[in-house]
Amino acid sequence: ARASYFKAKIKNKGACKAFWRVEKRIRFFIRHAVKSQAFYWFVIVLVFLNTVCVAANHYGQPDWLSDFLYYAEFVFLGLFICEMFIKVYALGPR
Repeated sequence: ARASYFKAKIKNKGACKAFWRVEKRIRFFIRHAVKSQAFYWFVIVLVFLNTVCVAANHYGQPDWLSDFLYYAEFVFLGLFICEMFIKVYALGPR
């Protein structure tokens, strides 16, 4: 409640009004993108590829595969964190 009071107080100032208007449009656009089927399937494909990378780990694997899987985990972690931040921004912290 305190943050919304502060935001409402700032919203009524001249240049800030234009900023909040643009921010609202951006949030609406991102919300629309996050709720789309394309974004849903993109996340599902990421989860599937991450599962394949985790399952590909086996005894006696070549060093290049170990290195690839090691770095792939960080790439997937970064992508999933970006997904989380995008969804929190678009949908709000519910």
